[in-house]
Amino acid sequence: MTQCLAAMPSPAISTDQSPSTYRQPKHWEWAVLTVFLGLIGTAVLSTLPQVHYAPTGNDEAFYLYYAGSVAKGGIGVIPDLFSTFRATPSHGWFPPPLRIGYFIPAAIWMQNGGIDFAALSHFSLSAFLVSIAGVFLFARRWLSGLHTWLATILFAFSPLLLGLSRRALQDTWVTLLGMISLFLFLECLVRPRLRWQIAFVGCFTLTLLSKEPCVLLAPAFFLAALVFETKKTVRTGRIKRLVHCFLLLVAPTLITFAVWVFFAGGTSEFLDIIRIILNNTGTTNPYLLKFGAGPWYRYLLDFMLLSPWVLILAFIGAGSFLVQVNARDTDHKFHLVAQNSLLLYLLIISSSLLFEHAFLHKNVRFLAILDLTLCILATHAIIEFKQLFPGRIRLAATAAVITALCWNRWSSFSTLFVKGQLYDPVSANLLFLRSIVQ
Repeated sequence: MTQCLAAMPSPAISTDQSPSTYRQPKHWEWAVLTVFLGLIGTAVLSTLPQVHYAPTGNDEAFYLYYAGSVAKGGIGVIPDLFSTFRATPSHGWFPPPLRIGYFIPAAIWMQNGGIDFAALSHFSLSAFLVSIAGVFLFARRWLSGLHTWLATILFAFSPLLLGLSRRALQDTWVTLLGMISLFLFLECLVRPRLRWQIAFVGCFTLTLLSKEPCVLLAPAFFLAALVFETKKTVRTGRIKRLVHCFLLLVAPTLITFAVWVFFAGGTSEFLDIIRIILNNTGTTNPYLLKFGAGPWYRYLLDFMLLSPWVLILAFIGAGSFLVQVNARDTDHKFHLVAQNSLLLYLLIISSSLLFEHAFLHKNVRFLAILDLTLCILATHAIIEFKQLFPGRIRLAATAAVITALCWNRWSSFSTLFVKGQLYDPVSANLLFLRSIVQ
């Protein structure tokens, strides 16, 4: 793996330059990535026999019910799922049938994998492995070779995503779609070609259809567009470009609502489902009141409990980024990625401030995409730190740091999710498994 860590220069470039001008991954890089994905997949598969599933009363049971129903009866049963949900208001505490963007692909997967929890776990693992490849593929267009490999490796060893990839949950799938939407939006900002715009609208629509709270990503994307325009040297047509970005974000939302209304059987029926969901939020759900409420810094606490060193390095990397943001010799494409990532993180943190008590369920697994933000910023800190070492040992020092971080993150995954049988990584469970509280 040391060959993958070879330092590569990051020349100063214009934000108007196409990502396609960067060199494409070489054959050996694809070979290393394939072997790496195989090792990660095999390691996680070896832990699946230890997973315990609850047949009723949790999110996994509902996802199996939805996906299994579609796998058996086809998409024609989806209106029945909507009707059943409307007729059973108590189900408002659990995932709604609005998430067809997840359970239709999961149902297709079940056609060959069997209709059981294990099939959904395999689907989660596959989504996680594809997301690792996605980080490499898209980061390779935006970041230096060293930054790409470090971010990919750190992301692959995320204890949160490793743990979620073993469960019959949708979180790795939503993370994959959110991550692709993020990078496609960056492509739309820098090179607003029709193919990127169509791809973004399609991917973000699927993201919203997979999990309705992902609409929170839209304001973060628009803020990133505003920041990008303030840094752009060409001011002509700025309002037009911002309106275009706004429409890019509105289109998936409108398409998503149209699909929901269609399967619900009408606008009034769809609004009934929304009322059921809102009536069973954290203000009435006893589980959310006990484990989902809390201050805005719960996300920081949870990431600290999951992977402390990466979080610390991410803060250092963010500070370094903010200091260097106006420097002439910095990589502007990294700045665009970092700006978008920081805005995404800060927006979600500020959103939780607005719902300080319980309306917004503060569960780190719902925001697993933020692990990508932390990995990008942490690798920036590592790259900055390597400059402190003499040239002859920089490669060895970088390899040692990334190895120690990966070992720490895998140990956290093993302790919390494998040995600790952690299902829902809320703060109380994390603190208990870390022996901080009893």
